[in-house]
Parts: sequence; C-alpha cells; structure tokens
Amino acid sequence: MIVRDWIKNGINNYINYKSFKTNKKYVIIESDDWGSLRTKDSKARDALNALHPNIKNDPFTQYDSIASCADLQALFEVLNSVKDRKDNPACITANVCTANPHFKKISDNNFEDFYFEPFTKTLEGYSKDKSIFEVWNEGIKSKLFYPQLHGREHLHALAWLKELQAGQKSLLKAFHYETWSIPYTSITNNQRRKNLQAALDHYQLDNEIKFQEKWINDASQIFKDEFGFTSKTFIPPTYKWHSNLNSVFQINGIEALQGIKLQYQPSVKHKSGYNRKLHYTGQVDKGSNLLYLTRNVFFEPSLQQNKDWYSLTLNGVKEAFKKSQPAIIGSHRINFVGRLDENRRDNNLKVLRSILKQITKLYPDVEFVNSSDLTTIIKK
Repeated sequence: MIVRDWIKNGINNYINYKSFKTNKKYVIIESDDWGSLRTKDSKARDALNALHPNIKNDPFTQYDSIASCADLQALFEVLNSVKDRKDNPACITANVCTANPHFKKISDNNFEDFYFEPFTKTLEGYSKDKSIFEVWNEGIKSKLFYPQLHGREHLHALAWLKELQAGQKSLLKAFHYETWSIPYTSITNNQRRKNLQAALDHYQLDNEIKFQEKWINDASQIFKDEFGFTSKTFIPPTYKWHSNLNSVFQINGIEALQGIKLQYQPSVKHKSGYNRKLHYTGQVDKGSNLLYLTRNVFFEPSLQQNKDWYSLTLNGVKEAFKKSQPAIIGSHRINFVGRLDENRRDNNLKVLRSILKQITKLYPDVEFVNSSDLTTIIKK
C-alpha cells in the first residue's frame, strides 16, 4: 500500500507540474452521454432487472435515460441561478452521441448489419408536448448548454451484433426494450468486458478499424448537420481508444480530447488488456497536434450515492484554483435526469445549486466557460 501511494503521489505531482497554469479561475462542467439511449422507462427497467443480479447494481440501468423537457428546464434553472464576473451563467458542456441503433432495421436484417438513426430522431420519440431538441436549442442560445462530440452511438456495434447473432439471451431481451447497455457475459469470445459501451475498444473483429473510422466520420458530420458548427472537442466513450485514431479526429476538425488522466488504449498483443497512457491538461499529442483536457474535479452523486458530493466537488474546485489550474468538472447525464427517479434528480440539482452558489461567493472573479472555449484559451 505504501508503494502504491508513493507511485500515485508521484503521478499526481507530475501532472500538477506539467498541467496548463492560469491566474484566472475557470470552471468547466463536462457532462457525457447526451442523446444516447439507456433505459426507456420503469417497465423496461423492471424487465432488465430480472435478467441478472448485477443489473440491479448498475446505476446507469436504474436511473439513466433520455432527458425530458422538464429535466432540461430544471437543469437550466439551476445553471442560470448564478453568474460569473462577466455576467455569464454556469454552462454544461453537453457531450453528445449523435446516433442510436435503428432497432427495427437491425432486427429485420437478422442482426447481420448495423443501422442507426440520428439522435434528433430518437429525441422525437421521447418528446410529448414540446420538442426536446427545441429545448436543447433554447439552452444553447442562453449559454447554458453547449454541445460537443461524444461519438456516434455509445456502443461497440460489431461486438453487439456478434453477441446477438450468437443468441446471447440477456442482450436479446434488452434489445426488445431498445437498449444494450447492461452488464452481460460474452458467449462469443473470452473478452473480460462488463458491457458494450466502449465504442472504440478493440475486439479484434473483421473490419473493426474501418468501422471505427467511419463511426468518427459519421458522428462528426451528424453533429455539424444538427448544430451548424464543427465540434472542437471530443470525449471517447469510457476513455478507451487507440491513439492511432487521433489523426481521424484531427481530420474531422477536432482540436482537443476531453478525458481523465488515464487513457485506456486497447492492447494489440493482448485481447483483453489495456495500455494506460497518462495525460494532463495542456498536453499536445505529437502526431496529431491534439490538445488534452483532463478532468480534475467530479460531481457524480447518482454513481456513488453515499458520498458527500457538495464537499468533494467544492474541495476539488478549491484545489484546482490553488494549483492555478482550470477546474474541469466531470459529470454524467445520469445526475440530471428524472425520467426514472425525479427525487434523485431534484436532490442532485439542489446540491449542484449549492456548489455553484458557493463557488461564486468564494471566487467573485470566477469565469464559467465551455470546453471549446477552454481549448481556445489554452492555445492562445
């Protein structure tokens, strides 16, 4: 344990030494999974829970879903309750998956080929009185909600199809409820994967690299078509990707990669292993010139419910500013949606409001910026 702590401290000291420094107090909230399907409703959740004991322990299956208009409006109200020194509200960098599987076409084709629909089509299916995407755009105009790219679908589609073709019962049942993101046990190989969320992972499948390159190209084009601009940053699903793809990101206009301090790069030699690569904010990739933005604060109350997230997040911001670093807060969509549990959403937003209020009280000179803005700031 002593050796492990010594190594951990050494890594953290190295990251702190190398990271981008600034006298300004920037707060960035990066939130993943927007636009991606998870659990459709409580009926689907109950059916999924009956498949395997581990599913009940997966918070994403239990609480995550497409954000409703009410979810978005509640989140926007909290973000707009504070203002920075430039009179800007707090802003969510909403990392968007731009597509979801087209379940009917996949089923009609006996799981032999993959088909997808743009996320805006998915949102239409969840919209009732008002278009969810219309509320997204209201948030963008109000500087509360700024989209960036999280990929096409949040799924390793080729591995999924292979399992479905082989008759993996849990995944077939989940398919019936229009989801894939459950813990499962593979019946096609010896992969030690717990789920299929890592779209850019490696399973050594035929045409895998070409499929992933197309996945990136499609995601970037859909993003530009729907939002009218190119995403400047990208966050690889579950922080897993091979650096060989960096040049593909760069070709598509990506200038920076969001993430945590570790990149899990699929091993070429070992089917189930990863090579861990260390990153820090301000680091530049030599081959592609991509910038790295590394999260140093977290707000994940729906993932770890017994922690004091007010203190954890606020102390993380204080520590970042003490080290003259931007406070880059990582937080998934699950923390802000109430389709499956409104009380949890409301409690999380109450804590977030208190955090933001305290930040503006302690640091009147704070600036709320999005990840695209931060990329520009660091490059300048």
